[in-house]
Amino acid sequence: MSQARPWFLPFRLWSLASKRSGIAMFTTLVGVLLCYVTFAIIELQVTLNDSRTQVTSVARMIAVGAGAALAFRDEDGARDALAAIRDNP
Repeated sequence: MSQARPWFLPFRLWSLASKRSGIAMFTTLVGVLLCYVTFAIIELQVTLNDSRTQVTSVARMIAVGAGAALAFRDEDGARDALAAIRDNP
């Protein structure tokens, strides 16, 4: 009975050309993964910054639009001011 050859040979048994190709593929894989992680982190930071800016803008609109109505306890004015921004989720 012949012994089955393993599907993966140890690195030290690879030919020089196979070692060069393997190292080149591995370094390319590492580079692509680093680029992907970097782009994902940058995209996350931009998204969080955009969300923070949007929330700040809505808060300023509420403060400007409803501030006077709330200060003078004008329920109709406050309701109208808040209704104007209700469409912005």
